[in-house]
Amino acid sequence: MFLWTTAQEASFQALKTTLITALVLAPPDLHKPFTIETDASDKGISAMLQQEGNLIDYVSKALGPKNQALSTYEKVSLAILLVVDHCRTYLQQSEFLSRLTKEVLYI
Repeated sequence: MFLWTTAQEASFQALKTTLITALVLAPPDLHKPFTIETDASDKGISAMLQQEGNLIDYVSKALGPKNQALSTYEKVSLAILLVVDHCRTYLQQSEFLSRLTKEVLYI
C-alpha cells in the first residue's frame, strides 16, 4: 500500500518546479579557466562546460550501435571530444580542466 504524505507532496512540488524552471546559462569569461564534466551511458554521451560552478554550455548526443559497443573510457573520451568541438570558440583561447567521476575510474 502506498501513502501520499506531506513528504511525497513536497518532493513532487520540488520536482515540478525544477522541471518548469528555465535553465540559465552564464556568460563566459575568457580570462578564467573552464571545467568540463562528462557523462556516458549505454545509449548516449553528454558534457557540460562550466566556469566557477556556473553552467556555460552543454551538449549531448545519442550513440549509434557501433559507438554503443565502446568501453566506458572510450565513450567518455567521445564526450570530451564532443564538448571540445562544440565549445571550441571558448576553449581554444583559455585553459580547461576535464573532471572525471569516480564511477569511470572504477570500471
